[in-house]
Amino acid sequence: MKAKNRDIRFISVKDADFPRELSEKECPWPPKKGIYLKGKLSEGRRVAIVGTRRATSYGKDSARKIGEILAKEGLIIVSGLALGIDSSAHEGALAAGGITWAVLGSGIDNIYPRTNKELSEKIFRGKGAIISEYEPEAEASKWTFPERNRIVAALSELIIVIEAPEKSGALITARLGLEAGKEVAVIPGDISRPNFQGSNRLLREGAHMIAEPKDALYLLGIVPNEKKQKFDNLDKMEEAILQCLSGPKNSDEIIAETKLAAEIISRKLTELELKNAVRRSAGIWQRL
Repeated sequence: MKAKNRDIRFISVKDADFPRELSEKECPWPPKKGIYLKGKLSEGRRVAIVGTRRATSYGKDSARKIGEILAKEGLIIVSGLALGIDSSAHEGALAAGGITWAVLGSGIDNIYPRTNKELSEKIFRGKGAIISEYEPEAEASKWTFPERNRIVAALSELIIVIEAPEKSGALITARLGLEAGKEVAVIPGDISRPNFQGSNRLLREGAHMIAEPKDALYLLGIVPNEKKQKFDNLDKMEEAILQCLSGPKNSDEIIAETKLAAEIISRKLTELELKNAVRRSAGIWQRL
């Protein structure tokens, strides 16, 4: 079916500009024919932010804040244009003047939910991308959303789950991401609320915890711009130690990962502690 909207084009799996991450070589579950695209597939590292449609204000605020901060650092935010967490993540990226990609469970000429039509136009005008493997006027169904989730997972190197009940589609995205070797992280939520049972379970199963937005940057080996400005005189060994501390580690773990000598690690950790870049508690080092 030909798109009514001239801004929409079809990229075949055989085309040179078909996303490598969705190819048969890279993706366990690639699109059969190709994808429809409205906008531009910009170069850059990508993070998916996913969660429930029926999100609490805590979940939506968290998604918006993380989307905004990661976009400010130059990361592309990928989500599904659904209500709740998805919309908030897109809005956060746009608020930062960043780029965000929306992967649809419907055709691009048939935005679902219809209330997000305006948001989709903002994404397009903000040099982002609207992506779908379905023909432009295709309607959403209960099957297309789980199928859409595999595209979200494939396009992202890190998947952040915010507020997901046990039967949330966000858990499908996380599972598919793990199958494809992606990192999965979770913002912990209220243990008494059903809306967080699925995402909290991911934490028990070994997902990374995100206590604040910069934790996502550290998982990707990125030093936040504010830290770069504050510690612009770090040497290569100190930078290696900070990148190593994407999560709490003891000295032996830091030595093993950085392959630096024990005496160098001891000295550099002390220097970083004096710079207020790291802290130690009960023998465990953490980045600030």
